[in-house]
Amino acid sequence: MEIAKGFQLEQPRVFVSWDITHQELESLFQGLGLRRVGDGFHLSGCSSLGGLSHSLGFGFSRTGGKLSEIGLHVPGVSIEESYQQLQQHLIATFGPPTSSSPGAEMAECPHHTWLLPGVRVEHYVIEHFGPAERTYITKTQQDF
Repeated sequence: MEIAKGFQLEQPRVFVSWDITHQELESLFQGLGLRRVGDGFHLSGCSSLGGLSHSLGFGFSRTGGKLSEIGLHVPGVSIEESYQQLQQHLIATFGPPTSSSPGAEMAECPHHTWLLPGVRVEHYVIEHFGPAERTYITKTQQDF
């Protein structure tokens, strides 16, 4: 995956470039189930990362209007099961995390970070009216 350039979806078979605008994303996903769920935020069901079925959120920069963040979520399963599924697919796709630290909310769910050329990937659990899993791929300006 050329993550510094964008994010490859397997189903639907779509490559989403980091320099895409929300209007271009809507055109790219026309008829493929993309929903606008807020100002500068879109959501779609898909599969990626080697066959993982999940929800994918697209966040756009308010200043430049370009894609700045992608969020992944595995619906319909427990946090522990979702965490394990996502972690396995993240490692298979990006390799071992650059850094890991103990989980703040759930000891069995450490905070993992991957620093890759052009992006930062984070996977962790936080307290948000109970435990909530977070998986974000964020465009950075710096290559690591």
